[in-house]
Amino acid sequence: MKALAARLTASPEAADDVFQEAALRLWRRLPSLAPGTNLPGYLTRVVVNICMDNHRQKGHDVSLAQQTTVEIPAPDENPSDSSFHELVPHLRIALAALSAKRRDALVLRYFEGLQYADIAALLGCSEPAARSHVSKAKAALKKRLRRLDPFRRLRSSED
Repeated sequence: MKALAARLTASPEAADDVFQEAALRLWRRLPSLAPGTNLPGYLTRVVVNICMDNHRQKGHDVSLAQQTTVEIPAPDENPSDSSFHELVPHLRIALAALSAKRRDALVLRYFEGLQYADIAALLGCSEPAARSHVSKAKAALKKRLRRLDPFRRLRSSED
């Protein structure tokens, strides 16, 4: 859950705060939860809600400098690929430039591996809207990244 908080907040310090708040909320609600409640699912929902609440309170004008620490996992097949490592700073900036809902949907889909129905439930939108957020986030990332030399080299090496 802490990794999810880090990806959604794009800040290790904010992720710590979110995770602590989520754990506290879970602890307070534990006696009232039904037996058999999916605790990891419940905690995921609490983390997403806290992140969304924090984003609403700050407004949508969070500077890119505050959001450039998004954790990008290295590819499993070749983590030492220098082309990939050249792209990481650009990926962080591109992710940070997305709207919160699109970034959250993309993170939940590709970093957390959630299905669209689960993403929709967590973000409080319909499943088609969740699909749209992910699709538009991918298109925005592709548009921004395809102009970069390291990305061009990476794409040409795949051909």
